[in-house]
Amino acid sequence: MPPAYLVLTLIALAALCALVGARGILRGQEVIDARGPDTLMHYPAPLPWLRKKVSAARWVVWVGRLYGIAGIACLTGAWVVWTAQHRPLDTKPDTCLDIAHQVLSIHTDALRGGSTTANSDTEGCSSALIDARGVRWFTIRSTPTTRLLGHGFVHNRGEFERRGFTIQVVDGIGQRAAIAIPTPTSGLNSVLLFDDARGHHQIEMNTRTLNAAGQSRLIAGLGQRVGPGKND
Repeated sequence: MPPAYLVLTLIALAALCALVGARGILRGQEVIDARGPDTLMHYPAPLPWLRKKVSAARWVVWVGRLYGIAGIACLTGAWVVWTAQHRPLDTKPDTCLDIAHQVLSIHTDALRGGSTTANSDTEGCSSALIDARGVRWFTIRSTPTTRLLGHGFVHNRGEFERRGFTIQVVDGIGQRAAIAIPTPTSGLNSVLLFDDARGHHQIEMNTRTLNAAGQSRLIAGLGQRVGPGKND
């Protein structure tokens, strides 16, 4: 269940439990005050598993309290899910900008006069390097270590393999690295994947502007700037 629907479901359950609990406590206490705690009664809520049973008024109050506690638990669960979904991001645009500046320093001439953008999202950050003509050369995506479940190096490498990319291991960049190369007729771009202490990073290279020599230049340059295991 998506987090948004889970939050709404938990809030609805919390409201239902609170209503059922409040009716049990209030009505049960009324009966206790009027006729004593052992007076038999039906639970005053339209729930079949409660209405069909006859219980002492004191047990009705007790069940009402349990439903109230369940409502608080559901509300707490909704708050936990919501805050986890909206907590501050562990990766800021600075991470993608750092990588973008490293890429820019390698291909300074081609990107001179262009621009660099950076954004945060729920999974991390993204950045793009655009030349003076408005052509995008590189797209960078970064996922922090705290959010790598299902989005890490091994997972993404497997995804590229399933899409028909050829994977070539790259030495000397971060903790591990590889380049995903598409088939020549696919029209897709090559993507450099690497991990370091900040998380998992992808650099998509526009193969219409960056030839094989330019890709090799990028890999060699990042090997000098990021280095093996740097930032560990």
